[in-house]
Amino acid sequence: MPKVQSESAKLRQFVEEFSSNVFKTDGKILYCIICDQAVPVKKRFQVVQHLNRGKHNKNINLKAKSKQSFIKNTLDNQNKQANFPLDLYQAMLESDIPLWKLNHPSFKKFLEKYTGKYVPDQSAISKNYVSAIYENTIVF
Repeated sequence: MPKVQSESAKLRQFVEEFSSNVFKTDGKILYCIICDQAVPVKKRFQVVQHLNRGKHNKNINLKAKSKQSFIKNTLDNQNKQANFPLDLYQAMLESDIPLWKLNHPSFKKFLEKYTGKYVPDQSAISKNYVSAIYENTIVF
């Protein structure tokens, strides 16, 4: 009977194979440092698929342009980056700008260039942040 590799060993193997500058693991999840998100993996092809995604490649280009920062700045930026889609969505709603305009290539390129952040699709923003905006509106 063949040996079955443990989940944590498999994740460590992916980190070694695809570079520790791109991925890290705690033994339970595989985390993409470039995209700042967990990567769901059961098989090797899923890691390759993540590496070939447009979002991952755009984040590599954005990170290449950025400069080295201090730890405090990095932590502040992570908090700001997590709030970026929410703030963008809220600003567009309050300004009466239709969300579908986020899908326009030149507008998306402009935002990514001057904010240095990946701009998610209109559908992803509306799907993930409608309830948060609604809750903030109701509270205030």
